[in-house]
Amino acid sequence: MLIKISFTILLFFLCFPEAFSQDKLSKKQQDSICKLSKKMVEPKRVPIEFPSKQVTDEYKLNALKKAIPDSFCLEGHPKKWFYNYYFKEPVIDYDPLHDSLIYPSGDPLQFKLNNTYFFDINGDGLLDFIHYTTYFRALVLSHDSYEIFIQQKDGYYKWLQFSGFITDIKFNKDNSIKKISTYFGACCTNRENYFNEYQLDKKTNTLVLKKSTMVLTCQYGGSD
Repeated sequence: MLIKISFTILLFFLCFPEAFSQDKLSKKQQDSICKLSKKMVEPKRVPIEFPSKQVTDEYKLNALKKAIPDSFCLEGHPKKWFYNYYFKEPVIDYDPLHDSLIYPSGDPLQFKLNNTYFFDINGDGLLDFIHYTTYFRALVLSHDSYEIFIQQKDGYYKWLQFSGFITDIKFNKDNSIKKISTYFGACCTNRENYFNEYQLDKKTNTLVLKKSTMVLTCQYGGSD
C-alpha cells in the first residue's frame, strides 16, 4: 500500500521549496507525457540502516532537548510544530503486513527515541543524530520531511532538513553521510513527484540539493 499523505499549502512551501524550482508543465504537456512515457515502478518505503552507536535513552533525550529547547513551544515560535511533534504528538504507525494503521500503546516519546540514531554524520569526531522513521513521522505530521542534527563545538546543534523519504543513502569510509536520495510523492490533485539527490557539504555543514527530477503520477504502473 502506498500511503497517500495530505498536507497544508503553507507547510509545503516551507518544507519543500525545491519542488517549485522545476519548470511547470502545462496540462497538455503532462497529458502527452502520460500517453507516451514508459511506465515505471513507484518507490516504496523501506527501513534504512544507519551506522548508529549505542547510547542510552537519557543521552538521546538530553540531545533532543538541547536541539529542540522548551522555548520552541512558545506561542508563535516558527519551530513550535517541531517541538509538538517530538514531545507532544501521539504516534500513529502503519502495519504493512496487514495494510492497516496502528495506534501503539505506551509512551510516544519512547517510539521517537527508538527511531533516533546517533553517529558522526559529518566526520568531525562529534556525535550527531538523525530522527528517521519508515512510516509514522509522515503519518503524524502529514508530510515527508526529516531533520539531521549536526553537533557544534559548543555542544548545540545545527539543523539540516530534507524532503521525501529515503530511497538510498551512501556513506563514506568513516561512516559519515556522503549522499542521500529521496522520493517526495504527490498528493491530492497534484500529479508531480520528485526524486531528489542531496550531498553533505562537510565544510559548511549543509545538505546541498544536487538534483531534482520530476515524474508524473501517471508514469507509474510498471511491475516490480
